[in-house]
Amino acid sequence: MTADGGGIGILGNGTIVRIPPSGPPDPVWGGLSQGLGDIVEGLAVIQNATHIENVEERRAAEKRGREMVTKALRNVLKSTEDYFFVRGTTCSLSASSNVIL
Repeated sequence: MTADGGGIGILGNGTIVRIPPSGPPDPVWGGLSQGLGDIVEGLAVIQNATHIENVEERRAAEKRGREMVTKALRNVLKSTEDYFFVRGTTCSLSASSNVIL
């Protein structure tokens, strides 16, 4: 986190705390910050699933984590598309940008 930047914090007990940015709200960051937190939570579920001994329960937890990440990625993409395309601005990614959607 940076000054006025907001972000997330992870407490000693593993609880994830979202820290909103201060100052005027940024419409792009507003959509992204929630989605990024959801992605991190989904990845944490996947990582924690490795500690589950029961194979069926582990696979179910991993699946749920993947679903959380997928849903969050879709929401982030939608929020950025809504912002850029509703405002009449278009953006494109070059082939060399190494971004996979």
